[in-house]
Amino acid sequence: MGNSICDRFQTDDVVCPAKLRSNILTTGAVDTIDRNPSSTTAKESLHGTAFSLFQQAEIDNLGTDREGIFINENLKRDKIKP
Repeated sequence: MGNSICDRFQTDDVVCPAKLRSNILTTGAVDTIDRNPSSTTAKESLHGTAFSLFQQAEIDNLGTDREGIFINENLKRDKIKP
């Protein structure tokens, strides 16, 4: 399943949720997540990034469903694509 999703990301040339609709206003927000940034060890601290995407549907524009992700049974299962 992971390799099939990676194929979709490469085809679309973007990493985004499969359920995201196209042809609709989409806005995003990015924020950092820092817990105990002054710690001297990674064991006691966390630094991350949160991404949120919002889609604003309208009565006359609900957006367009994107093609579903299909599991390709022929992909190798022993390696995950980059």
